[in-house]
Amino acid sequence: MRVPLGDGASAVTEIGSMEHARPISAARVLLVEPVPSDLYRMAHPLSALAGRLQMVFQEVWSIKKAVESLQQSHWDLCIYNGCTHPALARDFLIAIQEVSTRSHACGFLLVCREEDAALEELAIETGIDELLIWEELTPRRLARSLRFALRRQRTVARLTHQSFRDELTGLFNRRGFVRAYELLKARADAEGQRVLVLFADLDGLKSTNDLFGHEAGDRSLQAAARFLTSALRYRDVVARLGGDEFGAAALVHGTEDGDELIARLHADLREYQLHGDATHMASLSIGSALYNPENPQGLDVLLREADHRMYREKVQRTSAGEPEPGGVDRRAIRGEG
Repeated sequence: MRVPLGDGASAVTEIGSMEHARPISAARVLLVEPVPSDLYRMAHPLSALAGRLQMVFQEVWSIKKAVESLQQSHWDLCIYNGCTHPALARDFLIAIQEVSTRSHACGFLLVCREEDAALEELAIETGIDELLIWEELTPRRLARSLRFALRRQRTVARLTHQSFRDELTGLFNRRGFVRAYELLKARADAEGQRVLVLFADLDGLKSTNDLFGHEAGDRSLQAAARFLTSALRYRDVVARLGGDEFGAAALVHGTEDGDELIARLHADLREYQLHGDATHMASLSIGSALYNPENPQGLDVLLREADHRMYREKVQRTSAGEPEPGGVDRRAIRGEG
């Protein structure tokens, strides 16, 4: 590569110092060099470009460490230097196939000593953004490749975020909820815990739309979303599943822990109702189901079970002439709050 290499130790020191002085807008780049070589050392040219491109780098020297870091931390870009041992580049591509599928926000660049058709095919299948040949690289070409990869991945990240979010409330949509639930479920399976699945229905939405207009109905949905988000724990998952239906998922230790969370949620609903305008309420009804790794059921089954429990509770409450357990205040519906 036609750039001055400099001293290896000073390059690593520079990378470390830049990490501590990282600008807020700086991109995070993971550099993987399993067998560092002064002849093919990527840290030097990357360090030279860091300030100009607003990037900070962290260097790891094994595929295992790279995969662990990609799974545990957020990275904007990952660069693998396969110049010294091309065979290890194939191992890296195989190792990150699942990571690259999940980490849409991370771009991948692969640097090779020479062209390799089989390696290029595997790189395409893995989702590598670009395969760069060492001898063809110049500082300008490397800078352009880095900028392009980052812009592309930020666009993909933005579109992915939008595809998993409900535009009106900012909560997960059904697709995002399913994805987030699977992560909770995997943790529950690994740790022997449970996942509490909630199904909530915003009652009276049609009446709100008819009496006050659809903008008022939208504000009612937004207020319900804010309530659920604030009432549940920060690590719990909340989603708008569609229309007037909401879903939530929470990791719990067992049935008693789940019952306690539900009781607290209903208490918060009653408290919320006291601060509302009793002349017009859009009430929220909630049902629940529990995922148990020892007797696993699919999310669709759990949501149906939670929906049925919510409906039975609503019918019993209506038959007994009891008021709804909670709701959204009229000021939020009218846009005054």
